Amino acid sequence: MKSLRRLAPKQATAIVIQETAFVGGVSAKDEIAPLIREYAGDNAAVDYATAYFSGALGSILGHPANTALTRWQNGMVVESVSQSMLGAARKARGIGVLSMLFAIGNDTIKLIAERGEV
Repeated sequence: MKSLRRLAPKQATAIVIQETAFVGGVSAKDEIAPLIREYAGDNAAVDYATAYFSGALGSILGHPANTALTRWQNGMVVESVSQSMLGAARKARGIGVLSMLFAIGNDTIKLIAERGEV
């Protein structure tokens, strides 16, 4: 409750932006994969690479809001756009891997369910 009472509107906005970008990036794979398959072929590697890159892109788009939120919560200001992008590449790689593992796990669960092994 203490955190909720201290939550400022700009912090809430930053949370909404960062989470929307994350979820949008992870779920964009299903919209982007058919387009990529036309050029790269229809196989799992294309789907998982698409999951990686869409997750990474969502992370990059949400990173400035994440940085701003963290700085605001610590009583600091955001001095520049370049400052808000510090660490974005490292985080994007991590979220890309997470997104790819999520896609692999989701496909594995679907395959097991189709085989009736659940």
